[in-house]
Amino acid sequence: MKLINNSTAYKKTITALIIIQLSLFSTLFGAPHKNDRILRKPKLILVIVVDQMRVDYLDRFRDLMCDTGFRFLMEKGTRCTNCRYEYTPTNTAPGHSFILSGIYPGISGIISNEWYSTVRRREVYCVEDSSVFSIGIDPWEAAGRMSPKNFSGTTVGDQLKTISPDSKVIGIAINDRGAILPAGKHADGAFWFDPQSGKWISSNYYFKHLPSWVSAYNDRHLPESYLNKQWIKLLPDSDYVRQGIDDAPGEGTIAGETTRVFPHLAADLNDPNIIRTSVFRRFDALLPTTFGDDLTRQFAEEAISGECLGQCGVTDVLTISFSSLDYCGHIFGPDSYEIEDMIIRLDRQLAGLFSFVDSTIGVKNTVIVLTADHGVCSLPEKSIAGMAGRINGKDVLVDIKVRIGQKFDYNEGSDNLLLAFSNDYVYLDYDGIKEHGFNIDSFEVAVGEAGLKEPYASRYYTRTQIEQSMASGGSTDSILC
Repeated sequence: MKLINNSTAYKKTITALIIIQLSLFSTLFGAPHKNDRILRKPKLILVIVVDQMRVDYLDRFRDLMCDTGFRFLMEKGTRCTNCRYEYTPTNTAPGHSFILSGIYPGISGIISNEWYSTVRRREVYCVEDSSVFSIGIDPWEAAGRMSPKNFSGTTVGDQLKTISPDSKVIGIAINDRGAILPAGKHADGAFWFDPQSGKWISSNYYFKHLPSWVSAYNDRHLPESYLNKQWIKLLPDSDYVRQGIDDAPGEGTIAGETTRVFPHLAADLNDPNIIRTSVFRRFDALLPTTFGDDLTRQFAEEAISGECLGQCGVTDVLTISFSSLDYCGHIFGPDSYEIEDMIIRLDRQLAGLFSFVDSTIGVKNTVIVLTADHGVCSLPEKSIAGMAGRINGKDVLVDIKVRIGQKFDYNEGSDNLLLAFSNDYVYLDYDGIKEHGFNIDSFEVAVGEAGLKEPYASRYYTRTQIEQSMASGGSTDSILC
């Protein structure tokens, strides 16, 4: 059962139309014209995903960008402006699994960041894998027990490995799903940041021990140098007024902070004096700041050197996902001073990364692709006349349970025929519905009608409706919109 929300500002936002994809087949310095054809085999395919980046950021902040970052890609590369993700929800995991596979979530199995399993009777995380163990931290720590096991399909990197076994495929991101999913099932390695230990880690899905260059990097304890460091605006205050006010309604706070305006502090959350409103990991305050992008770029450059990517006579693939914009966007929204500063600083980070690639491999030998896994809408507090709001999934499920229990005259509290509300889907216990003697079609419709009584819900589609549409050869585009 899928509930469609007419609000453009709820927590898990559907932004299928807001993506960018830019391709670059030219050199950074003295680049040939973008219409020139380059037929040589690339040494490196560099795929950059900016998590939660809206396409309009490129124009909104273009005058503040440098010549060798985003603007370089737009002016010297190929900009594809009519790309869309034709599925919902457009979350991090589906986007990262789709970008280099072209496989829709209904086929790949990565339908969201997490989903409810009616078999396991619990939520399943997109890259969880209890059969593997952490590498770089305690093997039993959950942070590293991840793999692409739940992904069904192949990526560009997987296909490359079949024809060029010596090619390397590496995935890097602050969060695990951003590192694992674009790299595919046959990657040589995927690395992500553990906010508790401050180390870059992996799992034994890829290898028995961390490569020596990763261990050496971790031994430098660079993330600790950012703890208790201030994040200040890069540009003069006048350059941020286009975003409105700094302390806007609906904005949140970074872990360890009590205010929501610049400057921000990336607090050491092991400090016993920190006021705790939830369970924090030591480095959590770094994630939604520009420091997370700093760490990602540093580690990516270490990977290029440590793995000799693009330097061994074959084509290699490196996927980098900059995750911090997404963490920041969920706290402050896309119209914040923080998001503007993140984009402007990421622009400089990209310029530095491209310069590093040019000096080690040569951008003329590199294919660079930059895209986003999804976008984001404005905070609901910015909506006009209360046209948008925030939805609490637990409250929605409780409300629907009460209405259905009353309508069908059974004890939903004990019988639990409505199993979960996840990603705007209501999961039903179909065996239980049959055992109670209820008609499946009637029960589904009743659940949908009960859901329509919730604020901001505009329509619903039942599992039966979706299955019938697919069976008749019709498109589900009008259903899963």
